[in-house]
Amino acid sequence: MAFRKIRLGILRETRMPPDHRTPLVPDDCAQLLEQYGERLEIYIQPSKYRIFSAQEYSEAGVRPREELHNCDYLLGVKEVDVQTLLYNMTYLFFAHVAKMQAHNRELLRHILIRRIRLIDYEYLVWDDGRRIVGFGRFAGIVGAHNALWMWGQRTGTYQLPRAYEVKTLDALRAVYQTFRMPPVKVVVTGRGRSATGAMELLHLAGFRKLPPEEYLQIDQPQEPIYTQLTKAELFRHRTKGTYDRDDFHKNPQEYVSLFHQYYPTTDILINCLNWDYRMPRLFEREEACQENFRIQCIADVACDINGSVPLTIRATTIENPVYGFDPAREIIQPPFREGGIDIMAIDNLPNELPRDASCEFSRDLAQHIIPLLIDEPNHPILQRATIASGGRLMPRFAYLQEFVLGRTGM
Repeated sequence: MAFRKIRLGILRETRMPPDHRTPLVPDDCAQLLEQYGERLEIYIQPSKYRIFSAQEYSEAGVRPREELHNCDYLLGVKEVDVQTLLYNMTYLFFAHVAKMQAHNRELLRHILIRRIRLIDYEYLVWDDGRRIVGFGRFAGIVGAHNALWMWGQRTGTYQLPRAYEVKTLDALRAVYQTFRMPPVKVVVTGRGRSATGAMELLHLAGFRKLPPEEYLQIDQPQEPIYTQLTKAELFRHRTKGTYDRDDFHKNPQEYVSLFHQYYPTTDILINCLNWDYRMPRLFEREEACQENFRIQCIADVACDINGSVPLTIRATTIENPVYGFDPAREIIQPPFREGGIDIMAIDNLPNELPRDASCEFSRDLAQHIIPLLIDEPNHPILQRATIASGGRLMPRFAYLQEFVLGRTGM
């Protein structure tokens, strides 16, 4: 029986600062090559930053190659440098264009000009809307750890190492075997992988989870406590006073935030909320000036610039993770100053634990998505995640045309 050979190319990450992750790890490459035999070849661009060595890939049967023009699919992690984009190819990576992120406008323009099929990992979902692949769990774990690190820096009451300093998830877990947080109140927003990862870390640190109504009744806890706020707890229809999930996703602009009930009694916000540009923000910037705004540290895991957290006005980096924000003067200042609010908005949090994060992402990609690319390239799962193809935006993403033309953007 005749078959078409499929060639996968693993891209060198071109975004700076360098990202050490990879979409497919050597072990999963080896299993795929064994599973598909002569039907599959995998190539990899050399990189001095990738967490897995060239030798590890070579031992798995992956061939190094600088030029990947002959590949059917090119797989990366973060946004691809526009200067390296190849014409008429199919790319898979996190593009960060669907929310009209202005800093990636040129990326989307070049994807259209070069007639690229862009499959965005973020929109690879099952029929019920659940994400198939993602780094969310590790973003939540590292984001929550950074939140606790920030609190220690701000209060001077304890010291924690950064996640990238301990290097692995097991080593990070070991840190919490001998450490417990002092009493503090934390809100985690969202319910996806990031929120789940954040709560996993909080439990390691000895936090107790409370229902929202019980959380609100405690002003000064005797132990570290947190509550989780999903969209059902955070938003109400502006006239009906109710929350309807389907209606909210269709008409989020008709809803208002209830977060004002929580910021007078919360020390740390860990935001993992999946934001839509039509959604209300958790709070407005002027609210952060109010005397009852108690939050001093915000770990914005979602990192939507000018999104659900209006104080997130720029991303931060692993090397410089926090900036201070003076809400009264609306200016950025050094972190950990009295009167300021500290913001952590690292947009590649899983890169602090790149080996563990890559293994989890690669496992799901190899199990659920690579088989579709090989055998069912027009499967609905892939079609739903295709933002552009052949120089055109797909119908689901047609709203981005105004963004491409420069008329809208966050």
